[in-house]
Amino acid sequence: MSIAFFLCFFLFFNSALPMIIPNPNCNQYFSYAPVSENNYIGIFTANRANIKDFYWEAKFSSMGANMNEIGILNPYPSEEAVLASIRYGNPVQMYVNFINIVDELPLLTHFALNGETLCTNAKYAHPETTVRVARKMSVLSGAQVKPPASGTN
Repeated sequence: MSIAFFLCFFLFFNSALPMIIPNPNCNQYFSYAPVSENNYIGIFTANRANIKDFYWEAKFSSMGANMNEIGILNPYPSEEAVLASIRYGNPVQMYVNFINIVDELPLLTHFALNGETLCTNAKYAHPETTVRVARKMSVLSGAQVKPPASGTN
């Protein structure tokens, strides 16, 4: 058989494998959600309502050297929805995009809000890459989200 046949067979088989979604052991505050085929986000939920100043911090572990696969923290599903959550006394949510991941999503290893650790997990064995994302967010009295200062993501 030709090399081209084996190459095509490998590419077909590899593309048919499902995405591996790790168990974050943090179901109350974090979940993975599909956006489209092989495109996922991670959604964080505050541990209580009526918070106006937030410092979100999360760490993810990936197998191998995958440095740029996690986007910045953003209000979920939008800035307007975050403001509505605060107005109605509901917990606020944020999300991160997982970028160009083809086999296994990064594992949440640490999640803290305003310095309070809400979830922890052991990292993957070496070789692994740890990525930290963080964002400070304040809600002004006029019901606006104060934009982050540069360098806080």
